[in-house]
Amino acid sequence: MAVTSKQVSVGTSATEIFTSDTDGNLIYLTMADTGNIHLGGSGVTTSTGMRIEHSNGMQPIEIKLGAGEALYGVTGTGTEVVTVLVTNW
Repeated sequence: MAVTSKQVSVGTSATEIFTSDTDGNLIYLTMADTGNIHLGGSGVTTSTGMRIEHSNGMQPIEIKLGAGEALYGVTGTGTEVVTVLVTNW
């Protein structure tokens, strides 16, 4: 798989950010907006997800996803844009 990138608008309902292929993927996430999101599985909520906050000079967050695993995000209010860079690992 070639390196790809995309942007995903994450809202107040669990939103799929990325689903890995059959080999698994290494993804890097950054946030374009100034709010925060919560990451987790398909049932992620602001109470159960891992909170990621935007900050000036934010370094990308690295996540390894196994074959067929999916990453979801949710916001407490409004919409946040997440940029995703994808490669195989």
